[in-house]
Amino acid sequence: MRKLVCLGLSSLLSLSCFGALLANPDLSGKYHCSGYDSHDKAYANATLILTLDAKDSDLSNGYAAYHLLLTEQDGIQYVGEAAANGNMLGVYFENTGVDAKAKTDRGVGIEIATHDSNRQGKTETVLHKFYYEPNYFNGGNGLQTCIKQTV
Repeated sequence: MRKLVCLGLSSLLSLSCFGALLANPDLSGKYHCSGYDSHDKAYANATLILTLDAKDSDLSNGYAAYHLLLTEQDGIQYVGEAAANGNMLGVYFENTGVDAKAKTDRGVGIEIATHDSNRQGKTETVLHKFYYEPNYFNGGNGLQTCIKQTV
């Protein structure tokens, strides 16, 4: 019933209701990611590992803390943290490399977790992220979509 009520409201309110439906989600797992970066252009075949920090989470109230590891197809890795409230996440990440480019390759992002139907009609957890890197090549941003892989 709650889901039906949410579907009838405006888009903004629907997102709020969706967050309530995911009152205690654990989004941890392995994700397949692709996206577009304002400097590096399109990328695909990246792998995100999202690990729940149970000690610092409060899932019963809809709050979760995560550690993340993103590995791009070329082997470049990013580490970071995410704080979640229902289906909304705030993210910090940084490149683990040691060269000059890597030292500026870090940023913050916002993510929304959704449950979308795939082509086979199965429900998937999908993370939709916008990120901002203020120092990477004098500033940049990007979009990323990550689909949770089934075990």
